[in-house]
Amino acid sequence: MLSHSFRLFQLFGIEIRINPGWAVIAALIAWSLAQGVFPDIYSGLATTTYWVMAAITVFGLAVSIIAHELAHALVAARFGSPVSSITLFMFGGVAALDKEPKSPIGEFMIALAGPAMSLILACGLYALSFLTIVPSTIADTARYLALLNLVLAIFNLMPAFPMDGGRAFRAIIWGVTGNKNRATLYASQTGKLFGLLFMGLGFLAILTGNFIGGLWWILIGGFVRAAAAGEYERLRIMTALKGQTVNQFMTVNVDTVPGDLSLRDFVDNYLYTYGHDVFPVLRDGQPIGIIGLAHLKSIKQKDWIVQQVQKTMTPLSPDLCTSPLVPAHDALRQMIIGQRTRLLVIDKGHLVGVLVLKDLLDHLAIRLALEPDAALEARSV
Repeated sequence: MLSHSFRLFQLFGIEIRINPGWAVIAALIAWSLAQGVFPDIYSGLATTTYWVMAAITVFGLAVSIIAHELAHALVAARFGSPVSSITLFMFGGVAALDKEPKSPIGEFMIALAGPAMSLILACGLYALSFLTIVPSTIADTARYLALLNLVLAIFNLMPAFPMDGGRAFRAIIWGVTGNKNRATLYASQTGKLFGLLFMGLGFLAILTGNFIGGLWWILIGGFVRAAAAGEYERLRIMTALKGQTVNQFMTVNVDTVPGDLSLRDFVDNYLYTYGHDVFPVLRDGQPIGIIGLAHLKSIKQKDWIVQQVQKTMTPLSPDLCTSPLVPAHDALRQMIIGQRTRLLVIDKGHLVGVLVLKDLLDHLAIRLALEPDAALEARSV
């Protein structure tokens, strides 16, 4: 859901991104505010005024969500869990932690930082609405934004993992039991129950005639339920790969392509022969990039005989490679985020192997089938 997002800007070293789903929801919110909510609450204003108020509200909501997630990020950095990006998506925002919190108190403080920021914004915006120098329409908009931030804080405090309240709930269980994995299981189960509750409320709303509101609750419930289940599965995967490094899974005998080879020769002698979707490209024995089937689609076949591999390939970059001693679960996360099926394994500038996503997933499938409760038996990952 979040993989197809676009960079907006950078703040405190954190990349702020937006998913197309947010733009759709923002447009729907603006339309509902301008056509229904604001005319009902603040009657007698011009249509253009309602649309201006709606636009300000949507922009203010986006800023509020970013501030909410930024609070998570800054506190997370304080506890040794830096955040690389914040993404706006259709259900709000998410801060991507590079590392899991190492202690229950760290997780607890990180979880509550976002709702605390929303409460501060709600109070500030509500106070702003009473300033006499503020035009009435701006004051009304600020008052409505204050309400939205209050709702955002309260809703996020519900113990529905992986929402903020659910993460705080996990931190409490973790602190009491000393077992983060078991705490994750309990929090995940609670999150799935809340997801069902939200969906039930949605169906009830539809039966009483509120189709749009009911559909929204069903979508939120489905998302919470899936996210809660996904968090526990992620824990099982990390447990299965604990203590294992890339060199245990990489393929050592690698089929490589010289950079000065023509695309015609590459297709005939490599793609058709070996059947891999991606190949490392070498120049003077050093890895310089990757090339595969996808690269050929933008090149006309008549040009394959003159076009060289090194002119068509994707140049080597950090997201394309790893090293032999990197933890396997870190490499798996890198592949999923970057949507890569292979990573070049490089040691001291030399290609020593290739890590194939399928090999990792096959290993995981076997481990998870044979040791379904390993995550509960482990104290932490």
